[in-house]
Amino acid sequence: MQMAPQDHVSIPANGGVELLPGGMHIMLIGLERDLAAGDEFTLTLEFENAGIVTALIKTRGP
Repeated sequence: MQMAPQDHVSIPANGGVELLPGGMHIMLIGLERDLAAGDEFTLTLEFENAGIVTALIKTRGP
């Protein structure tokens, strides 16, 4: 398996994309500390048509 950064992810109208370990996922780079199960942080995503969307993310264990 090989990872490669993507410039974009196509999401069909009224559809979705499932992000999974070992598949398509978001990698957080440049964290100031390790994340633990139960931590919360905001993640800002930029969509071509929907604009900027901020989501509250809660981490969970393996």
